[in-house]
Amino acid sequence: MPQLEITAFTHTSVIVTFVIRDQRFPHTVFIRNMANGLTRMINNVVGDFVEVTGLDEATNYEFVAEPEITNMTVMSEPVFQTTVFGRVKGFGAEQIGSSFVVLGWLQSQGAQSYVLNVNVVVARRRRMVTGAVTTINLLSNATGHNVTGLQAAQSYTLELAAQNSAGTGLLTELRVTTRPNATTGLIITNPCTTPSLTWDSVDGATNYSVLVTSTFTSATYITPEPSLVLTNLSNCLNHTVAVSACNDLCGSPITGNIIPDCCDVKATCANCSSNFACTCQEGYHGDGKTCTDMDECGLSTTIVLRNETCVALNRTTIRFVDPALVRTCHSIASCGNINGSFNCDCPAGYMGDGTDCQDRNECEDFDASTANCNNTNGSFECVCREGFTGDDCNHCTDIDECENNSAGCHANATCNNTIGSFVCECISGFSGNGTYCSDIDECIIQPDICFSNINGFISCPEPGVPVALCHKQPTCENTIGNYSCVCGGGFIKNGSFCEDINECLSNPYPCHTNARCDNTAGNYSCVCRSGYTGNGTYCSDTAECMNSSNLCHMYANCSNTEGSYSCECKPGFEGDGFNCTSVDCLSTPCHINASCTSEGNRYQCTCKTGFTGNGTYCKDIDECTEGNHSCQQKCQNQIGSFNCVCNTGFTSKQRQSCKSIFVS
Repeated sequence: MPQLEITAFTHTSVIVTFVIRDQRFPHTVFIRNMANGLTRMINNVVGDFVEVTGLDEATNYEFVAEPEITNMTVMSEPVFQTTVFGRVKGFGAEQIGSSFVVLGWLQSQGAQSYVLNVNVVVARRRRMVTGAVTTINLLSNATGHNVTGLQAAQSYTLELAAQNSAGTGLLTELRVTTRPNATTGLIITNPCTTPSLTWDSVDGATNYSVLVTSTFTSATYITPEPSLVLTNLSNCLNHTVAVSACNDLCGSPITGNIIPDCCDVKATCANCSSNFACTCQEGYHGDGKTCTDMDECGLSTTIVLRNETCVALNRTTIRFVDPALVRTCHSIASCGNINGSFNCDCPAGYMGDGTDCQDRNECEDFDASTANCNNTNGSFECVCREGFTGDDCNHCTDIDECENNSAGCHANATCNNTIGSFVCECISGFSGNGTYCSDIDECIIQPDICFSNINGFISCPEPGVPVALCHKQPTCENTIGNYSCVCGGGFIKNGSFCEDINECLSNPYPCHTNARCDNTAGNYSCVCRSGYTGNGTYCSDTAECMNSSNLCHMYANCSNTEGSYSCECKPGFEGDGFNCTSVDCLSTPCHINASCTSEGNRYQCTCKTGFTGNGTYCKDIDECTEGNHSCQQKCQNQIGSFNCVCNTGFTSKQRQSCKSIFVS
């Protein structure tokens, strides 16, 4: 099986060498373009190598060899090679200066970078050779580069190549020479006779270009020396001189001005019969070398002079008046002479350009809302409106009548200043037009102004509530500009309503020490405590043992105490003093529903209420059956008693009576 390798390549060719081959047979070499897939072949290759030409630049190729044996295929392993780039297209100088060259080129598709060599060209033994070389690496997307730091008037060889993975392509060469440095040191002598020009010599310059221009002429002179004498310049024209140092290209120029005939600054250079002469400008008169102002206002008629016709006769200028250009000031305008001309000015109160003056309406400048203005011919009359003050109509300010008390508002009114006027308004509690204010009787206008609800009491009047049950409200008393709510006895004012005074919490205590204080709406009451008697403000001990108010048992002794009493069973009896039982009753001789009462050394059994019998035997009384009850609707018997029950829809009150639950 043959074996291949690449031993050399360019941008359009590749040398394919056989490392191993069958010497008995010629070979066929197949070349495939990896970019477009096209394949071509070279037959009958009998040597150890073959040169493949006509390839595309910067393109990857596959190479395969096969012996030319009938009915047998022995292919070599493929080898690959990428060709390099050819010359860069469009490579050239776009701009050349004294220290730089701006280069441009067309981008090489697929380039990974660019290499730029800058070679200095020097002269050796009457021939130009390459000197120092500077290499600059550029990015793949570069389409130009500004080469800086160059010497003026120096030749350079610039070489550019595109690179890919295979290496650097063919170098594209460009020869350039930089411009000379700018010309300096221009000196002009004898400007008004025969101008002589000199300037500094510039290194590397082969000659100098002198451009002389005026309003009407232009000429270029080439000289190898840094000096030049100018002749045959037109009279009185201002010439501009521009001097540039040149080789193949010219450097930056230096400029200067020449005025050969030196006209007056107020003169112009006019073409008179194919010649040029100094002519005084409009508004001036003289020979052109000297021009003085013309006083147009001193003429009988204010005019404008034209300078169109002149003759080169002893360099004098004939002037004349053009009737079409006569301009007069208005009859009321003033004429003012100025250098080279004159001004027409309308007087104060008029407007226009001076040749026409119209009355100016000054009233348009003032605010009609603050000033009364009357325009007159050339003037005006103006005063501030009523309610405003000022020295002139430009400064009419509002008069604050409220501040200087000139408004005349009532003492019980407020004054509010407005623009150009004022407003008087009666204060709260008064009515009127502001200049006169009278008191408002709030108690008459709003009789219930002092009524309100508070602390559960009912305000008066309240619909459906008797006046007698109303909480006592304050009474309204009118005052000047206001009113007050006065509370009755037993009440204190709290805001706009009356709140009950709880006298029972006052200090000192209003009742007797042994009395209870009950607070009421607007009042209070004192009630002596149990065990005492009196009117509440004075209470004394009741002495219950001295009257029938004590509850001691008949067989008990009563002992009076301060505000109370005590009961103690007599000897032979036992109990708490309110119930005393004979010692015999302790053996419970009576029925369970009977009480035992001691009588001396005897006892008596008595059936309890709700039972009947002799005391040793007691049975329940059925009050419902016997009709001995006070129930309104239903009666239920109980042991020793009974119970009243209301029908459905009724509720019980105090056990006996029934009230419908639907009646409020």
